[in-house]
Amino acid sequence: MVVLTADANNMPYNTYLNLLRPRGTLIMVGLPNDELICSPGSFVRDGKRLVGSKIGSPLDVKEMLELASKGNIHSIIQKLPMEQVNDGLAMVRSGKVRYRVVLENPTAASSLSNLKGDNSNKPH
Repeated sequence: MVVLTADANNMPYNTYLNLLRPRGTLIMVGLPNDELICSPGSFVRDGKRLVGSKIGSPLDVKEMLELASKGNIHSIIQKLPMEQVNDGLAMVRSGKVRYRVVLENPTAASSLSNLKGDNSNKPH
């Protein structure tokens, strides 16, 4: 199973279909920005399926998180420092993001740790 949670222009749907086992399912949660282009061979030859879902129930979300924690499942993200927020927005607007941009702010993360009482970074 492959779950797509984001979408951009010219998504490589054939690549995702090739990641699936025979009779596997590609689930699209994000809506395509453009035409969905993929070869029919995966569907006919291998019995693969492409389905859409607006959102799952709380139980579905819980089960998906449990599955992700047990397996070797990772999000595909592109990290940028907070100072490059405008670059990140330009990438999103132009459709050049694959698949999600995450802005990192180490100063805020450090402050949050201090608020929680995390003293692991302080000298003993």
